Amino acid sequence: MPFCKFPCAKEIKIIFEVIAAMKSEFYLNFSEEGLVIDGMDLTESVLVKALMKEDGFLQFEKGRIDTTVAGVNAKAMNVFLKTLSRDDFLEFDCHDYGDKMIITTVNKFNVKTKFKMNLLDLIDSHRAVPNIKYRCSVKLSSQRFQNDIRGLLNVSDSVIITVTRDKITLEAVGEESSADVELQKKDTRASDYDMVNITTDESFKAKYSLSLLYKITKATPLSSCITLKFCNRILPMLAIYEMERIGNVSFHVSPRLK
Repeated sequence: MPFCKFPCAKEIKIIFEVIAAMKSEFYLNFSEEGLVIDGMDLTESVLVKALMKEDGFLQFEKGRIDTTVAGVNAKAMNVFLKTLSRDDFLEFDCHDYGDKMIITTVNKFNVKTKFKMNLLDLIDSHRAVPNIKYRCSVKLSSQRFQNDIRGLLNVSDSVIITVTRDKITLEAVGEESSADVELQKKDTRASDYDMVNITTDESFKAKYSLSLLYKITKATPLSSCITLKFCNRILPMLAIYEMERIGNVSFHVSPRLK
């Protein structure tokens, strides 16, 4: 049966906080790669997938094929994880508990706390990650992207993202005002706040929900950079936060077509 023990609760705590802001239910998938956490937001506009690599766990058992996927209530999980310190050990245990999962935390004083959660049957609503060939990629500071999205959210509920070979522009148009952020291509260190790496052979333009993008940026503490990938104005954008040695969190965000 599935079981995993993670040495640091910081990253997984942030991941669940992001998912809980978007979705009431999600999956835990004990796969060949590691622990996969995924789900679709309530508006069915964002598909979230987080991969915690098997190598990052102190112990990882994926169990039988028919027991590897567990449905979990995101808000209930998040309430419990808020009590964790960043350096606490964290265990997910589905051994012989039927439709329940035992979550155990161990702090630096070796004090154990156990939380029993009911598992949900969500198999019918499982969504596959779309297979898209992306033609445009932008890598920039995750903190910069979060700050820009937060600022534009004060102007409008949507943003038009335009990418050319030498810049990316974020434009918000409201009823009483408008604002735009223009970021010129700048190939610098990955830790640089002004870094903007652009790879594209053609221009791109599409509109997205600012409130959804802001929820995504709650994953900013996971990585110093965010990579945005685009195909066209109809297919979803891919936003990725890479966690060094641990895994990644990705968001497939549908554009606004109206």
